[in-house]
Amino acid sequence: MKSTRFLMMLCLGLAFLINCRERPREPRESSERRYDRRERQASSLEQRLTQEIAFTGQTALVLDVEYTGGNLDLEASDKDLLAELDLAYDRDELRPEINFDSTSSPPVLQIRTPHDRRENISLDDLRTNHWRIKVSRKVALECELDAGAADAWLNFTGLQLEDLNLNVGAGELELEFRERNTAKPRMRINAGAATVTGHGLCNANFEVFKFAGGAGKSELFFDGDYEGEGHVELKYGVGLNTVRLAKNLGVKIRKLFFSGL
Repeated sequence: MKSTRFLMMLCLGLAFLINCRERPREPRESSERRYDRRERQASSLEQRLTQEIAFTGQTALVLDVEYTGGNLDLEASDKDLLAELDLAYDRDELRPEINFDSTSSPPVLQIRTPHDRRENISLDDLRTNHWRIKVSRKVALECELDAGAADAWLNFTGLQLEDLNLNVGAGELELEFRERNTAKPRMRINAGAATVTGHGLCNANFEVFKFAGGAGKSELFFDGDYEGEGHVELKYGVGLNTVRLAKNLGVKIRKLFFSGL
């Protein structure tokens, strides 16, 4: 029988370890209410860029997103498509750039805020933007996200996540894994001053999980179905950070430096 264990390294800043005797709250209701509110807000925008990318037997996809700011949702697609894009924006300067390279191995889908137009855009101009991205459940997914100030809901339930690299400067970031991931990804999150919540992180079935927080707030729920061994590295700045561990989860802490516990 395989053991279930994390080697956890925590350092630099204020953090709290909490044992979850009961299953953490289900995030679905609050997340979907927020999604509906953002959808109503986005529906008022006159400018929208939609695109469907056909599924032609691909086995993998690299999703590379660079987003100056606004609302962002990522989830699995229920259609027989490689990807569905619905990108709402409020003026021409913010029209997204989409590039799909089907010839690379694996194929690469890039979605970006225009580089040459971002310098004169204020954060107030970005609040109503709403990018919605859906990806096929059939492909191994490598996801790279760089965002300035985003309110992001990343629901990886049903996706075959193989690699994750998130860099968020400010805003709110919520990750969800409601089912066990079939791959063993390496996950890296740099949160800056963002507020980060992670639900069902054991369901991510990660090999390595690295989190770096600056002046923001985080709450990470290591609950769900995990088998084998993994490495968790948490580095904190001056924010308030909470780590919730499932009661039956074996954890070995190698280095621990807290200013409060």
